[in-house]
This record gives sequence, C-alpha cells and structure tokens, in this order.
Amino acid sequence: MIQPQFVLVGIGWSWMSWLAWLLLELWYTQIVWIDATESVVTKKLEKQWVRIILGHGNYTVQPTDFVIYSQAAVQSVEVETARHHAQENHITAVYPMLYAQFLWELSKYCRTIAVTGTHGKSSTSSMLAHTMSQHDPRMGIGIIGATLPDWNNKWYFCNPNATNDLKALVDQIVSRKAPLQEWLYKHYTLVVEADEYNKHFLHLDVDYAIITTCDGDHLDTYGSEEHYYETFFLFAQRVKNTLYIPANHDAWITAITTYLTTQASFSPIIKTIPTQQFSFAYLLWWHNHTNASLAYAVLNDLLDQPANLQTSIELFRGIGRRAEHLGTNAHNIPVISDYWHHPVEIASTLSALQEHYPDTHITVIFEPHQLTRVVEFYDAFKTALATAQRVYLFSIYHAREDYTTIQQKYSNHPIQYAWSLTTFTQQTAQYRNAFPLNASDLSETLHSIDQGIIVLFTAWVLDGLVRARME
Repeated sequence: MIQPQFVLVGIGWSWMSWLAWLLLELWYTQIVWIDATESVVTKKLEKQWVRIILGHGNYTVQPTDFVIYSQAAVQSVEVETARHHAQENHITAVYPMLYAQFLWELSKYCRTIAVTGTHGKSSTSSMLAHTMSQHDPRMGIGIIGATLPDWNNKWYFCNPNATNDLKALVDQIVSRKAPLQEWLYKHYTLVVEADEYNKHFLHLDVDYAIITTCDGDHLDTYGSEEHYYETFFLFAQRVKNTLYIPANHDAWITAITTYLTTQASFSPIIKTIPTQQFSFAYLLWWHNHTNASLAYAVLNDLLDQPANLQTSIELFRGIGRRAEHLGTNAHNIPVISDYWHHPVEIASTLSALQEHYPDTHITVIFEPHQLTRVVEFYDAFKTALATAQRVYLFSIYHAREDYTTIQQKYSNHPIQYAWSLTTFTQQTAQYRNAFPLNASDLSETLHSIDQGIIVLFTAWVLDGLVRARME
C-alpha cells in the first residue's frame, strides 16, 4: 500500500502534537507539519528531521494529501484548499478532518475508555492509561492532555509491541480500503482524556467512561452553564457498556445519572465508586485518592488478572504541570507549577497545600486562562486567591477569544475594559496583598521571595517564562 502524505495543520496545539509524534512512531514518513509560528513543539519536531512549515499559505495542499487540523486552523488556507479538492474531485482521502474527528475514527476501531470531567480528567486518565500499559498487552494507545514522566515526558503512549497492528488501524482510517483483519476490530484499548471543549468529546465512540466532576466551564463556546451541563448528558448517553462516577460526586453528576436511569433506551451500567485510600509514593492532594479509585475500578473490571494494581497506581509519578516541582529560587524557596485555571481547582489546591504545609507562607503567581473565565467566575477567583498570603497577577492568556465580542457581551462588568487585571487586582487587594506582575519584572520578583512556597497557576506563557528563569 502506498503511504499517504499527512498534512497536519496547527501542530503547536498540544492535542495535535501527540498525533504528530504518534505518526512518527508508527513509521509514517510522508508528513508535512504546519503551524502559524515557531513553538516548543515545532523545535522538537525539527530535531527529528521532519518537514516543518511556518506560516499558513506556504504549502499547496495536493488532492492526495490527508489533512488533519486543529480547531484554531479551521479557516486556514490549507483546510480550505483541502475542502475544495474534496468537493471538486470527490476524493474522500483528502477530506480535511478535524482532530476530534480523527480521534473518533480511531475510537471506532478500539475498545475505548474515555475519561472526562471539568476537573481531574488528566490525572485520572493518565493514571488509568499508564497502569493499564503495565498490566495489559492489549493496551494500544493512551492520549492525555499533559506530559507524563513515566512516558518520557510524552503526551501519549503507543504500545511498542503493536506498532504494525496500530498502523493498520490508521491505514484503515485514511484509505477506507485497507484490508483490516477482523480480529483487530476492538482488540486494542484506547484510553483517552475526553476534552469537553467545544463538544469535542461527543465525537468519540465510547465503550467505557469516567465522569470525574461537572462544574460550569468553557463558557466562551457554550454560552451558559446550562448548555455545558447538557453536553455532559449527551456524552453519557453515548457510553455503550459502563459509566463510572465518584461516590462524592457533585449535583450535576447526580442529575445526569438520575435522568439516565429513567430512560428505557439507556442500557449501560452506572457504577458509583467510593473513594479508597492509597499510599502514594509521589502524589499529594486528597483528590488524587478519588481519581485513583476511579482508575482502579475500571482496571479491576477490565483486566483478566488484575494483580498488584494498587501498588502500580501508588507508584505512579504524576503528570506535568500538576503540582509539578520546578526547583527552587535564589532563596531556596520551592516553586510549584500547576495548570489549574478554574477557581474550584485553585481553591482545592491551596487548601491541600495549607494542609500539607501548615503555617507556611504561600505566594501565588496567577496567569488567568481567558478573560471569559475571569469575568464569569470573578467572585469565585477572588475568594479562592484570598487564601494565599500574597498574590501576583500576570496578564490574561487570551486563547481563542475575540476581544470585540467579549467587550460587548460584558459591557456592564467592572472589568469590561480590562485587557489588564488592574481592577481585579485592586479589588482583591482590599483584603489581601495582591499585585500586578509584568513579564519584565518576573525574574526579579520570582527570586526576591524569601519565605514559604511559590505556586504558579498558569496557562502557557507564564509557565515557560518561569522555567527559563529558573535554569
């Protein structure tokens, strides 16, 4: 079979980057990677002697190319050209495929375990995927929204003993004509962190699922918390076999499961999993016991000989940017980086830190992820951050947001004008020491802190800047 040429558009996005590396591990060689600007991902790929094209419009998509693109590249010239070829020549192989659609295709051919939820899905899915890879030779692919030290700091797992079989599945997706041996269908397991952003998880073909939590989020695409919750209803209805939920679940998970049990058309089993205690070697925070309990329940049900599962989970080393210890500053003060960007997550982490380090001065450096979140959860952010002894507020990370639309939508909000955090800082400072922080002052501020611990709640920019200043 002649290899297709893959054209991956928007590879700087973390969810696309795993796909780029996976194709390399499956020995595909005809690949073009395209992104708007240079990034850590493109630099790493360049070291593999692959073809990187920076800037849209610098590559002409051919009718035989197989184009996969990220959400940010929907209107790129490469995707538009691929659509034109598909319509004009009726060549299905060129049909441009959104990343989430490609993942759906892959999930159709695997026994798919999807882990979703507002909080905890990365930790739970990584715990589950890593442990399964140690105990089950049929564990095929794991896709996580964070890097794993246990996977050599990769975002994904690809079974090294099954590359030919997994490549056959991808060939089937691309060509639709590749002969697929019947035994391969649903033979290998796919564990995927099911991202709810923009309803992406509704593309998946789900055999088993975990819903960790359900709080309102991503209101830039959902518009309201009600629409966000409704989408979780739709996701739960797609589960074919078993849905796992924590016993200490929130009100919306209760509403979802209560509704589903009244529907005659809903046949899957719903299992409520109590939290058990684990003796973690590396992990902190109470919520990891809940995450581990959910992962353990799935593994115990699906593995043929589930021996030493608890030990394997307890030795799990965690994931990147989840209470990740980056080192110490000039005064030997520990610096911890965390991706949490929702007030519930921040409050939970600060509470756990205060429990683990009693009477310790906590300095927070916070980079908000999207203005929409700051506005929608304004009071909750102030309450959560007020539990730290000092807060530095970095500029907002404006992912996917249209400034004009947001200014109009929130015209009556106290920070409707604010592409800075001036007002937010002033209001927070009424009862805590809170200060704005610019990139130019970051290094001096970071190394001037001489007590307690430093916690970063960061989107992307701040984390990279701090790592650079700690080298």
